[in-house]
Amino acid sequence: MAVSVCGPGSGQQLTGRFRLPTVPRLRVPGPERRTLPVYPGCEDVPDYEQRMVCSFRALNAFIRQQQQDPTGSPAEVLMVNATVLASGKLVNARIRQDADPRNSEEALRVVRVLQEGDVRWTPGTVAGRPTAMPVKLTFRFHRAACGH
Repeated sequence: MAVSVCGPGSGQQLTGRFRLPTVPRLRVPGPERRTLPVYPGCEDVPDYEQRMVCSFRALNAFIRQQQQDPTGSPAEVLMVNATVLASGKLVNARIRQDADPRNSEEALRVVRVLQEGDVRWTPGTVAGRPTAMPVKLTFRFHRAACGH
């Protein structure tokens, strides 16, 4: 059972009898067929699944460090689709759903910081060959809570 805590669009959902926040499980494909793009700083982690967890955490830390909540914007979770090319460059960033324009602008600004800083990912692979792959970047505005 999901219950909205702060009203429509708050971005925070509570579940079950004890009202614990939901935590999505990271789904990682097996490295024998393909590997996912890796955010810089995690490429030397030997275990594939741990490398993916490191990459996810490092990217989210960068986003939290760079992101600023626009004044007066609503609390929401915003997803940005982008592509990591075989060269490791992040391109084609676009907002996945309707969102407050202030939050959308801020999310795309942070993505531009990645692009203009020429941050190079380790590209994903298919059958051992570097391949362009889609990635999803998550932005949480107002830390997905009311009035913060």
